Order: sequence, then structure tokens, then C-alpha cells
Amino acid sequence: MKTRDFLVAALLIMLALAAFVFIYQKLNPKTLPKNLVEGTGRIDGELILLNTKYPGRIEEIHAEKGAVIKKGELIARLKSEETEARLEQASAHYSAILKELSAAEKEFEILQSTLPRRVEKSHSALNIARAQVLELSPGYIESAGTDRRSG
Repeated sequence: MKTRDFLVAALLIMLALAAFVFIYQKLNPKTLPKNLVEGTGRIDGELILLNTKYPGRIEEIHAEKGAVIKKGELIARLKSEETEARLEQASAHYSAILKELSAAEKEFEILQSTLPRRVEKSHSALNIARAQVLELSPGYIESAGTDRRSG
């Protein structure tokens, strides 16, 4: 009798556990994002639509028919005239900036070599002007004083 009661209790516990697992799976299913569909099978066909980030036409296909593709694996290479035009534009802009840099460096070299001469000329001109002022100052003051007395 004890073994029979024990077997019935074990069977009830197993049924309750199985019911709990079943109910839990129904209430908490594994969900995929709304844009994905889960399934098993094989896709056959001639027309395959792929969405890409950038516009273009397929230039090379790297995947074989029936091959298993892993996430991140290269399937095909696109050729895009728009992307090539943007690359050419960026290259032209880069070349223009390099030319501007070269011109600025040459201008800097020229200024670096001529600036000391300009400073030296300015000092000479300043010294000449000071000498002229000192030379003319006493005579100017005396002549101005004589003009006042005679007038």
C-alpha cells in the first residue's frame, strides 16, 4: 500500500511538473523581432531580393548555390556609380586641401626668410626717423622762437 501511494504521488508530481513546463512554454514563447520569420526548409528560385544600405548593381557573387551562409559573410560585391562619384569628389577635395597646404607652407617659408630683412629695414627706417627728429628739433625750436620775436 505504501509503494502504491508513493507511485501515485510520484505520478501526480510528474504530471504537475509536465503541466507547469507546458504552461510556461505557452505563456513565454521564444519571440523573434517583428521583421524576422523563423522556419526550416530550403529556398529555391531565380529571383532573390536583397536589401542593402547603399544603392548599386551586383558586380561579383561570392556565394555558391546551395552554400550555407553565416552571419557577416560576404555574399556579393556591389558596384555603385553614386558611391564612386562620391569617392572621386572626396579625392578631389583631398587633393585641393593638399595643394592649399603646400601653398601655405611655401608662403610660410618665404615669410620666414624675408621677415628678418623686413624687421631690419624697419629698424633702420626708425633709427633714421629718430635721427631726423633729433636733428631738426633744436633748429626748429630756435627758428620758431625767432619768428615769434620778429613778429
